[in-house]
Amino acid sequence: MKTYAHHGLLIAALLTGSVQAANYTVTTAFDSGPGSLRAILTVANGVAGPHSICFTNTGYFSAGGTINLTSELPAIVQSTTITGWRNAGSSANAITISGSRLVFAGGTTNSLQQLNINNSVDNYSVDNSGTLTVGGCAIGGGGIVSRSALQLLSSSVSSSPGAGIWNSGNATLNDVSVSSCADHGIYSQGTMAVANSLIVGNRTSAQGAGIYSSGSLQLTGCQIVGNTATNAATDGIGGGL
Repeated sequence: MKTYAHHGLLIAALLTGSVQAANYTVTTAFDSGPGSLRAILTVANGVAGPHSICFTNTGYFSAGGTINLTSELPAIVQSTTITGWRNAGSSANAITISGSRLVFAGGTTNSLQQLNINNSVDNYSVDNSGTLTVGGCAIGGGGIVSRSALQLLSSSVSSSPGAGIWNSGNATLNDVSVSSCADHGIYSQGTMAVANSLIVGNRTSAQGAGIYSSGSLQLTGCQIVGNTATNAATDGIGGGL
């Protein structure tokens, strides 16, 4: 397996396209250029995965850091795992990706681990052919849209301008917090199982401010509290919770 963390190798790969499925390391918080997340995704999209992308804990990211993106990242069209990191003994993620959605194409198997994401995450397969696993992530200012298989573990979704989680595929949530979202905490038209999770402080103008489900829903050990459905008689059962 080759690692294209060195700037010169990244430039050569971009010019020649001679890249194999590999491990890549993001070495700069710049929006673009050698070592940037954008450049690495462009390279990785060029050949079949699976790929692994991580972030150095030296240089630009020696104390963690934020990648402030000024335009949309390319959609991820190869199976890819993107992994951040935490300082020893800390539960806080050191790496933040801000300013662009992360969009995953159908037919791929993807994973996000230990990252702060200040935008939305889109699992956009329309034929239930993609899989996305999100573990130990904090997603703020945007929600998760999933049309295929989603597994969300030990993560939080907050302050989405729409639904915190919008699902029309098959979703499994465990140890998840969904809070302060503007149009349902969870909106599910597919199959969903939620365990050991907190759904709090979400709003909607209809029913189901905490959870609205028109498909199959299984709840185990969850707290659904303090959600507000402004135009419904109650925020109780009747299509939503």
